Amino acid sequence: MADEYYLGELGSESMLSSVERKVSEAPLEISKKTRLATGKLVKDIIAVKRVFNFSYEWLPGQDSDVADSGMGRDSIRELYDDGESLNLRAALEEGGFDDIAVHFDGYKEERIRTAPYYIWNLSFSLVEE
Repeated sequence: MADEYYLGELGSESMLSSVERKVSEAPLEISKKTRLATGKLVKDIIAVKRVFNFSYEWLPGQDSDVADSGMGRDSIRELYDDGESLNLRAALEEGGFDDIAVHFDGYKEERIRTAPYYIWNLSFSLVEE
């Protein structure tokens, strides 16, 4: 369960496929740095946000062709093209879900096969708002 992710508008998220998927999470520090007259560097941390990096190998284009009934490339691309704020539901290790407001901060795709249906290598980043 801790490997489940859902993405979409709040309340209508769809499952991101776990087939051939890699996910990493990293902090993004938002800070302001100032150098004082003495030479000392002062850093004011405004916020720390999370960045989620997803990458897929061999992801079908259509949802109906995805082995675990997760989202295919076309559905993910549609969310990216909309450019709206999204909700990422990430399963917690102890049970339940963490709902995180995110937006796309990078998207890259490569079509690697066309028959019998399109297959894609895909990577994208989601940044917490």
